[in-house]
Amino acid sequence: MARWIGIGSVALVVFAGCIAACGSDPELGRLKPAAPQKSDKPKASVPEKEEAKEEAETPLETAPLCAEQTASYEPQRPKSNILFALDRSGSMHIRLPNGGTRWTATRDALFSLVDSLQQSSTRMSVMQFPQGDATVNSCCRIDAANEVVCDCASYPAPTKRCNPATYTASSPMVLDASGIASIKNTVNASNAEFYWGTPLAAAETAAVNLQKASPNDGVKSIILLTDGAPTSCETSATDPANDPRYVIDAAKAGLAAKEQIRTFVIGVVDGNTGARPDILSQVAEAGGTARSTECAANNTCFYSVSAGQLQKELGEALARIAREATDCTFDLPAAEATSDPEKVNVTVTGKSGTATVARDQAQKQGWDYVQNGNTRIKLFGDSCKQVQSDDGVKVNVVFGCKTVETP
Repeated sequence: MARWIGIGSVALVVFAGCIAACGSDPELGRLKPAAPQKSDKPKASVPEKEEAKEEAETPLETAPLCAEQTASYEPQRPKSNILFALDRSGSMHIRLPNGGTRWTATRDALFSLVDSLQQSSTRMSVMQFPQGDATVNSCCRIDAANEVVCDCASYPAPTKRCNPATYTASSPMVLDASGIASIKNTVNASNAEFYWGTPLAAAETAAVNLQKASPNDGVKSIILLTDGAPTSCETSATDPANDPRYVIDAAKAGLAAKEQIRTFVIGVVDGNTGARPDILSQVAEAGGTARSTECAANNTCFYSVSAGQLQKELGEALARIAREATDCTFDLPAAEATSDPEKVNVTVTGKSGTATVARDQAQKQGWDYVQNGNTRIKLFGDSCKQVQSDDGVKVNVVFGCKTVETP
């Protein structure tokens, strides 16, 4: 028999057959004992319409996956730790058609997001870039043609802004009232500041390093937002410091780390003064957040937002990324998961019934472990899309049966 339990936006099914009596950390989920047998007592008569309604609300019953099944588990989503890497270069002050600027639209969309997430399991912090240099407010501005114009006698050397060690997160990785206030105060402090350069490689490397150094539990992600391409890190005419490959390599390094830090990329695309889709698409793909399997062919692996609808589109992108940062990822109880990782299975139940999802170590379709110690799993491909798109889909983890593998 199956028992249905709703958790957040995903409901989970618990198998009731062949289950050993045991418990687990309530923050992660619960292992369920066998459910009592159905009563043979006749059901009281119900009017036809009410009876039809009752049948529609009755969940599908699912038998044990195999005779050797020892337990089934209600997996819980882990906490999400998002580091927002925010471009505050001078071009972010370019004016928008609605009278605001790229900066004010970004700021307002970010503040709306953190306010909406306060009661969730998400933690967030902000790291702005460039860092380390003095502002160039006295000699740079946005002119009447809405372009960046500078007539500085000299510009800050790249020593600090292009060094990842210079960078720090400007607010704690929390989303309580004090954490939100800290994020807002930090971002607002840059409202009128004009900074030189877009050191994307240093910023991405620093963001990865900060997430790796964080003691927080849960899933770690980066949201990199920029309106430009790598600039202002060269020290000579032949210095390749602005080569996009360094940003791409930094994103790859984050994904390859034991924490598997993913990088989501948002680009303000606005003619010749905006971000370059060919670069940002590669960064998103390297950071494990390509938006489709075909996106590399047309440079659409990142989230593109336009000048005309910047705040609206950015708000939608941020909200979706915040969901995707943990969607399809689930924590397992260590005692069960490490007992025999080759006897773990995942099932997904939808309108058409229950299907066993094969483990795919290539992480294309199915599920796989995504943390050392086999205490966290993630759904990939169609199974993940099914969970994301339908609140009625049921997910369950079963222990004791030989793992079904992708051929």
